[in-house]
Amino acid sequence: MTPKIATISGTPRVAAKPARLAATLAALALAATALAQTAPADTGSTVRNASDRPLPPIVQEWEAAWNSGDGDRMAALFTTDGGYQDFSLGYRFAGRAEIAKFVQESVRNVTGLHVTVTDAFQTNDRVALRFVFSGQVNGAPNTFSVPVLTVMELKGGKIAYDGDYYNRLEVLRQSGLPIK
Repeated sequence: MTPKIATISGTPRVAAKPARLAATLAALALAATALAQTAPADTGSTVRNASDRPLPPIVQEWEAAWNSGDGDRMAALFTTDGGYQDFSLGYRFAGRAEIAKFVQESVRNVTGLHVTVTDAFQTNDRVALRFVFSGQVNGAPNTFSVPVLTVMELKGGKIAYDGDYYNRLEVLRQSGLPIK
């Protein structure tokens, strides 16, 4: 099976390998189950940390890095060979330089990009978090605000892998952009 190729700024990106995807989906299912046991039913809730669990420090740093719009700050949270995957867009970025560029391009393309973590937990080297992703896609008539589930794998206190899962069609719908 040939891997799916996607591009951002003209640079090809290869989607996750099937074995990696299966492992990530299994971790996602476990994370969703754990979060659902203590979370309110409304996934769009703006209640921060509804479970009264303290947010893991890496999650606090990750949220602050996204909201600062500083790609280098985000990249510093990752291992040198760390990966960031946006499943909605089909992109995977490997290494700190690509991760920094991804954040910088995201901030350039989404005015007012903001993330608000609503819940998170860490078990050993695995982290799961829910957050609300909001902003306005450049050129779109409306803003958007969508829930996201992220699964992280840590190595030596740094992020070795980050996978984001959200509904791209909902971003387009809320933004007032064509859904194709």
